[in-house]
Amino acid sequence: MKSFLPYVNFDGATRDAMTFYKACLGGELEMQTFKDAGAHQPPGNDDRIMHAKLTAGSAVLMASDSPGMPVTVGNNVWISIDCESIEEIERIFPAMGE
Repeated sequence: MKSFLPYVNFDGATRDAMTFYKACLGGELEMQTFKDAGAHQPPGNDDRIMHAKLTAGSAVLMASDSPGMPVTVGNNVWISIDCESIEEIERIFPAMGE
């Protein structure tokens, strides 16, 4: 397993939040909009962030906006498990489902 990464969902505030975190923490910030990714979304969501990644040393924080899905503060943080292989994913996914 490579890492566990926190992933935060926002409702249109990802750009502002991640820019703020970069100002506080430093590091490198990458952001991709739904439009940049060519993702089909409801009208008005093109400029929302599909994926943002702030890397500061070995620390990583990821985030995205969630068009079409309600965001409840307190229930909007996820953990991404970055696996080494398909076999590892196939072993971990059902175990975590338990």
